[in-house]
Amino acid sequence: MLHVLLLILKITGIVIACILGLVIIVVAAVLFVPVRYKADADYHGKFKAHAKLSWLGILRVLVSYDEEFAIKAKALFITIYSNNQKKEKTSKHRTSKKKKNKTLRRKYFFCKRR
Repeated sequence: MLHVLLLILKITGIVIACILGLVIIVVAAVLFVPVRYKADADYHGKFKAHAKLSWLGILRVLVSYDEEFAIKAKALFITIYSNNQKKEKTSKHRTSKKKKNKTLRRKYFFCKRR
């Protein structure tokens, strides 16, 4: 009976020690791993600026200004936030409509000629 109780205490102690070790590693990484940054700015008639922030290569933030402001945040190659994501989708949609109209015009033109 006593050996079962000691076995349960041993297993819970090992689990708590592992969790505590992981917490210490994460806190040490946050405190001691630096945030890298790079910024470029240029003015030749127009103002252009680009900045990159990264931490451990896991978290990245890209900020740019070239006639309009753009921010993109990524974590492990997955885009978390992008303020111009909707604009890209609408521009693709508009080009597809133009292509459809051109093909319809061509078909109509060829049918009319015959």
